[in-house]
Amino acid sequence: SDVYKRQDEEYTDEKCEKLIGSAVLDYYKHNKEILKSLVMKQRVRRIHTLGEEDGLFLITRDNAVIYEPISNAPLSDSIEFPLSAVKGILPMRYMFKHKALEIFLYGQSDSIYIDFENESVRKTVLNYLQSHCKNLDSHFADIDYHCRMWIERKISNFDYLLFVNRVGSRSFNDLSQYPVFPWVLSEYYTNCKFKANHSHCLI
Repeated sequence: SDVYKRQDEEYTDEKCEKLIGSAVLDYYKHNKEILKSLVMKQRVRRIHTLGEEDGLFLITRDNAVIYEPISNAPLSDSIEFPLSAVKGILPMRYMFKHKALEIFLYGQSDSIYIDFENESVRKTVLNYLQSHCKNLDSHFADIDYHCRMWIERKISNFDYLLFVNRVGSRSFNDLSQYPVFPWVLSEYYTNCKFKANHSHCLI
């Protein structure tokens, strides 16, 4: 089985599974009221530029989403938000597997990137969120809409490229699939050959 190196100790898959299970039980012991109100609970990994961390993804009956890292997680930040705050949800590909979601919130520049155990679990969570998040932006992942807005110059080249990266499963949270931005010309009438150091031709 796979062996993980953490702080000069060896952790087999079996030991990691026990550690995560222990963290789940410990969390529930101190949060019995949340346990009673849960409609969904999943062990997940939160993906961030600082690394990965194991945690719990919880949805309560009062329409709150809670992400709780397990003990000694590197980021160690709990996240809680109402379903009404969700602006958009995108299925993502992480490490070549289609089992992650990226959640975008109103008024927040940072998104939340969650990797689930498998594609089936992700589909279940995605269906639940899509049916219970009442304030989703209907154009958030609409390619035709954003293309039309760009053609009509209602959004900038930068915003359009951000959108293309986003729907292409690229994220600022994932260093293995970080957004890419090509050179964009600002004028097309110069007869001379294009050179990268001709800054007046670039945006």
